[in-house]
Amino acid sequence: MTHDRTTTLLSTALNLAQHGVPVLPLRAKRPPANCRSCRDMACGGRPHMRVPGPCGCPLPCHGWAAATTDTQVLTSPQWAADWHHADGIAYHPAGAGLTVVDLDHPQAVAWARETLPATRTVPTTRGEHWIYQGSMQSANAVRDGIDIKSAMQYARWLGPGTGTMTTLPDTVRALIVKQEPTRTPVLPTPTRDTSRYAAAVLDHEVSAVATTSEGGRQATLLRAVRAVGRFVAWGDLPRATVEEAFTCAAESAGLPPGECRTTIRKALDYSIRTAWPRRTA
Repeated sequence: MTHDRTTTLLSTALNLAQHGVPVLPLRAKRPPANCRSCRDMACGGRPHMRVPGPCGCPLPCHGWAAATTDTQVLTSPQWAADWHHADGIAYHPAGAGLTVVDLDHPQAVAWARETLPATRTVPTTRGEHWIYQGSMQSANAVRDGIDIKSAMQYARWLGPGTGTMTTLPDTVRALIVKQEPTRTPVLPTPTRDTSRYAAAVLDHEVSAVATTSEGGRQATLLRAVRAVGRFVAWGDLPRATVEEAFTCAAESAGLPPGECRTTIRKALDYSIRTAWPRRTA
């Protein structure tokens, strides 16, 4: 059974690749973990969610960036084990010039039918994928139960769908206008030596969150916020600045806005409550 499933998945992937759709294997709806050379961001996270570019690793690595149309790579011995354990296929929508509007529940589907122009649709477990011709910036939770998957994102391949694909409308592009900026804000110039050190720590931890691999985003965010929280407790960093910096970084890494704000708030509350007194010279 496993051999038959692998053969079917690889055959589908090769067919997609030959039609210009970059693909990679999925297991339990997740891409393969970063390879040994890139684990724990040892490679510096290039390419990662903030910097687009092809993945040069010999194994499937770096999530969406590993998606490829190179049939020799897809059938290579290095990728064989991941296809053997795969239970699905992912593709990089923007790499094929596409945008997927991921509708996660019936209410979101109903909204789309009332608001968006008809296009090709693919049924999902709980909702539908609406696929448009054209690419754009990706964004999570643009509305309740609605994500935009295009640049620097992957989507699950669930079949060709039905209906005629239409051009990406301005209605969809406008959905991300209200999203907060995904760049890390520039910190104000510190006025004390301790503040200067605190700002450097914040910059380091924010970078770690923004470049973390998909499977460890929540844990990395929690650890990073707690590491910076003591400087908020000591008065070296404004809480609002820290919350904004981590929110931007976490959203750029792909965490849903509501989830990352809750994690940041709770982690800061814990760090402020448990911070030890500052040691003085």
